[in-house]
Amino acid sequence: MSAVLMVPIDETGALVDSSVTELIQNAVTDTVSDVFVFSHGWWTNADRAMVDYSRFLLGFNQAVAKTGVPVGLTPPTNSVAIGLHWPSMYSEDPNAFANIFQVMSFHTMETRTYVVGQRGGHDVIAAIWQWVIAHPNASLRLHMIGHSFGCRVACYSFVSAMADVTLLRQFMNRPAVVRITLALLEPAMPYDVLALDRPYGILQSYGQPLRILTTRSDLDTALMNSNYYPAAEATQPADQFDLSQTPATPPLAASRLVPALGGQGPDGATLAAYNSGNTLRHDLLVDAGFQCTNVAWGRDRLLVADLTPLHRAHRQQDAVRPPGMPVPPGRPMRPTDPGGYHSDIYCDEVYQLLIGALFS
Repeated sequence: MSAVLMVPIDETGALVDSSVTELIQNAVTDTVSDVFVFSHGWWTNADRAMVDYSRFLLGFNQAVAKTGVPVGLTPPTNSVAIGLHWPSMYSEDPNAFANIFQVMSFHTMETRTYVVGQRGGHDVIAAIWQWVIAHPNASLRLHMIGHSFGCRVACYSFVSAMADVTLLRQFMNRPAVVRITLALLEPAMPYDVLALDRPYGILQSYGQPLRILTTRSDLDTALMNSNYYPAAEATQPADQFDLSQTPATPPLAASRLVPALGGQGPDGATLAAYNSGNTLRHDLLVDAGFQCTNVAWGRDRLLVADLTPLHRAHRQQDAVRPPGMPVPPGRPMRPTDPGGYHSDIYCDEVYQLLIGALFS
């Protein structure tokens, strides 16, 4: 990465420092081939976000360097990474009394992802688009990578930019359309939220240059266990983005469950919206030793990667890990912990998946 920027966003969704948009535009130059925007998930303070982003970028960069240039892939030649930090805990102080109640903040933080995407996330994407508009001959790719609730921030940042009609018109009228990839790692989002008649349905109107990679896992306990995400989402009002309005009636009764995109995977209507009407899923299985050359988009715009085989291999390793041995990043202290393998994304196989999906 030629430049790495950390962008703090406050609880109202606003950029903490308004000069950030200028910094972004100064970081992007004519030689930049790729811009990455990262968004972390729930229950992450600023210190943790810095560590997580550093770990992820280091591992990803090492994987790119090690991989070289396989046939069919075009790795970055020069890139800019932007890490968003949005307040996904009651307090940035991990020892603060307020954080005792963090487990009950699901609905508060879910709503906050909309506010963050609507304001600060929009401003970051707008800054990139404005630079592109001012440089009509520049060619770059934009990658938005989110994890868990961070996938909502990533998606809604893009949705908000598309809702800015003047900006979108200028951006789309460039001689060359910018290719955008949304990489949703274990998204804590409803399984049908990307369908045409759902909140993020507008994304499909961007056309062929937009592609979406989403992962799922049977061992993502946080998303698969009916007592966790599916039950919490069922009691949340229908996803809405005009937060000044009275919440709509929940789409499902609280007694029913809402499957997670990162747990069950997308529904048929979502697949059809992006994959030329094809409602059949053909999950890309990611196991130990997975390589970027295993990724094949074909004519699809929505690719589902199943991390279950990889997480199963990691669970087997964790079951026999000697006491006192360090826990690999992102993995649970014990295989039976409530979150399961929801954050198990800091490994070469996931980096290889991203290399194949983003650069092919």
